[in-house]
Amino acid sequence: MGIFRRRTDRSEHGHSWFGLHRPFDPGYRLVTSGLISPFALFLIRLLLAVWSVAASLAHIIYSQSVVKEYPFKQYFVYFTRLTYIGLTAYFCAAAFHSGFFVLSLRQLKKHEVSRAPWFPLQKWGKFLQFLHLTLFSSIITYPFIVTIVYWAFLADSETWSTPFKSWSNISFHAINSVLVLVELIFGRDMTIFRRRTKRSEHGHSWFGLHQPFDAGYRLVTSGTVKPWVLFLIRLLLAIWSVAAGLAHIILSQAVLDEIPFKQYYVYFTRLTFIGLTSYFCAAAFHSGFFVLSLRQLKKGEATRAPWYPLQKWGRVLQFLHLALFSTIITYPIIVTVVYWAILASSQSFSSPFYSWSNIAFHALNSVLLLVELIFGRVRLYLGYWIVCAIVLALYLGMAYLVHSVQDIWVYGFLDPQKPGAHVAAYIVGILVAETVVFIVIWGLIHIRDWIFPRPRGIRVVTTA
Repeated sequence: MGIFRRRTDRSEHGHSWFGLHRPFDPGYRLVTSGLISPFALFLIRLLLAVWSVAASLAHIIYSQSVVKEYPFKQYFVYFTRLTYIGLTAYFCAAAFHSGFFVLSLRQLKKHEVSRAPWFPLQKWGKFLQFLHLTLFSSIITYPFIVTIVYWAFLADSETWSTPFKSWSNISFHAINSVLVLVELIFGRDMTIFRRRTKRSEHGHSWFGLHQPFDAGYRLVTSGTVKPWVLFLIRLLLAIWSVAAGLAHIILSQAVLDEIPFKQYYVYFTRLTFIGLTSYFCAAAFHSGFFVLSLRQLKKGEATRAPWYPLQKWGRVLQFLHLALFSTIITYPIIVTVVYWAILASSQSFSSPFYSWSNIAFHALNSVLLLVELIFGRVRLYLGYWIVCAIVLALYLGMAYLVHSVQDIWVYGFLDPQKPGAHVAAYIVGILVAETVVFIVIWGLIHIRDWIFPRPRGIRVVTTA
């Protein structure tokens, strides 16, 4: 009754119905991406693995030792828990194999080995290969079933009755599907995207981790002013940010005794401003180094092309710098809009300190963003939307953790017990707002680069 014919060109060395080819995965589909480099894929999978493990352990510890919601012997009988354990196991295994493959590529690049790149699963035998692919098939489908069934049939008034249940349901019945979507988009097992050779011949435009990194000096040049002027602008913004942050800490803690110091850094406004300060300090450092490099070249003291430290620091730090940029170019707008639209009250200008504080951290923060947007040339890469969304999800979990530990609500609209509370609507609304802001800023940056296509004060071939 064999109605199927094996196609020689597809499964000459194995069986395409289960993917157990010989040799196994010769095209490295399990450890590469159609959109980003193997290293970037490894970072994404590592972040997802860390999040999954941390969320699972936090839920087990809190539900058993603090809330004591149900006996431990009943913990693993729920399909949601088993699905999340499978999700965690997959991302841990995928990160392990991706990391091994990246090391193999690096050794080959350094001529330390002569054989082709590889990863452990290729050598582990058909049984483990079958289990890995079976695990993938379950985690790529089950979380969607869990999410749909829960929100369609099981969710009720108890869903948001406590901070723990709110965080638990968001993590295990919503973010679980987000994790699947990330793997679906960036993995190659079921990817619907094809890499465009002309766009990413020397790198990967979704995260900007080109090799060589930033050949067009976008991070340290401007389309409107010369590099030394851009350095001065960033230096002034860095000094202002540091001074404002320190002044607020000193005044609020030592003089006014406004809030306990342990609660100072639980507010998203503070964390966003710290990120803004860190970015301008780093940007000023690299811009200053680049200006010195240009001056040495002009005086004939150096013969090589201009450069700045981040070009030599490796992909991890390059990724972190661009990820930091993606947050500081979008989050301040969210902070400004949410504060003045939802949180502002008669207390906002009740004293000189409150007036200065709210103007500095809820208005001027967006002004700093606009200055960088106008005078800088840094690109906002679409792949970093995932980073922004994950950071927002992590902060949401931290907010509920702070309430559980310190018995305070960082922001009142997160309190499900508040009359007329619409916690889910606020959470989804902020994520949608972040997405809209991200897309708008991305578009404005491309318009800026269209108006000012070349950097001022330096001649380069802009390939980035």
